[in-house]
Amino acid sequence: MSPATARRARLDSRLGAVVLAAVPTLVLALPREPFGWFAYRPVVTSVAAAVAGEAVVWADMLLPVALALLVLWAPAWTRLLGLPLTLLVIAADVVIPLRYPWTPSHPSRGIELAALAAAAVLLAVARPGTGAAGRRAAAGWTVALVVALWPVLRMRLALADPATRCGEYVHATTAIDDLSFFKMLAMGTFGVNVCLLAVTAVAAAGLGTRGARVLALVTVAGLTFLVQPITGYGFPATCLLDLSRWPYLVAALFLLLACVPGPVRRLRP
Repeated sequence: MSPATARRARLDSRLGAVVLAAVPTLVLALPREPFGWFAYRPVVTSVAAAVAGEAVVWADMLLPVALALLVLWAPAWTRLLGLPLTLLVIAADVVIPLRYPWTPSHPSRGIELAALAAAAVLLAVARPGTGAAGRRAAAGWTVALVVALWPVLRMRLALADPATRCGEYVHATTAIDDLSFFKMLAMGTFGVNVCLLAVTAVAAAGLGTRGARVLALVTVAGLTFLVQPITGYGFPATCLLDLSRWPYLVAALFLLLACVPGPVRRLRP
């Protein structure tokens, strides 16, 4: 096997693991058939159950981001750290719902666990990498990922400015139902964007300098498109845009800085 083929195989295993780790978040974004009030708002009977629910949601959301950062900064440690992280999330997705049955059963749970298990297998068989992304590129993608998480956190905790029309809408919606349809739609939309950024960052880390810059520029164009004014849609869509405009613009700016031509120092595992 040539060195280029071996390097591609190492990247493919990590890229596949990140894609599979993103499945739980992608499933959250799929439209669900309503089955009444309990389909939208789980029954939470204690503070411990609420904390456990938040732990599962954020573990599923942050796993692909964590794996992407490992690939960007230290691919030799992707297996050593990524595998335990993935197994921990799998354990949380199995044990917490059994201990706190706060979520309605749905057929996607088996799909999510199967995807996470497959990600763990890929990480287990992955061989250590020979290098990492350049410092500048890794820093740009890291900032973009972290900033892109802000709209999710904002919606989850209802941190929108109540003085604005959008903030009033968010607070009124979440006050009626903690997991309202609008909130689920927003979290799913923002979460998918985070997962796409994580997958793209891993793909860029495995390309040459020119290919990584082209992929980053395409991502910048996509982020810029997401914050453009929209017409012909209802107020919820406009509110989603308002909640994500400046974070996505900041993410695009840092990706542009990561594309500036110049000498690139490579990290060593």
